Amino acid sequence: RWSSIWTWGGTGTPLEGEFIVITEGQTILLDVSTPILAFLLIKGGTLMFDRENAEIELESKYILLVEGGILEIGTEEEPYDSKAIITMHGNTRCTEMPVFGCKVIGVRNGT
Repeated sequence: RWSSIWTWGGTGTPLEGEFIVITEGQTILLDVSTPILAFLLIKGGTLMFDRENAEIELESKYILLVEGGILEIGTEEEPYDSKAIITMHGNTRCTEMPVFGCKVIGVRNGT
C-alpha cells in the first residue's frame, strides 16, 4: 500500500518533490492520492490503482515505465469503476527527458 510507511522502509510515505522508484518484484497498491512527485520510475515493478477508493489522483512531473514496469488502472477482465486521475505537472519546455519530452508518461518495455 502506498499509504503504508512499511512500503517505504518505515521512514514515512513519499513527499512532494521526491523521486520514487518501484522495482522488479514490488507491487504497490495506490490507495491514496499522491503529492506532486518529481519523478515516478516504475522499473520492473507494478503500481495498481485501488479499486476500493472512489477517487485517486496520481500527480508527478514525469512518469516512466521501463523493464516491464506496469501502471494498472483496471484490466479488461476487471475494469476500474472508480475515478482515476493522473495529473502531470511542470513546464512545456524541459531538458530532463529529451527523448520523451515534458509532463510525460513514458513507456519503454512496460505496460
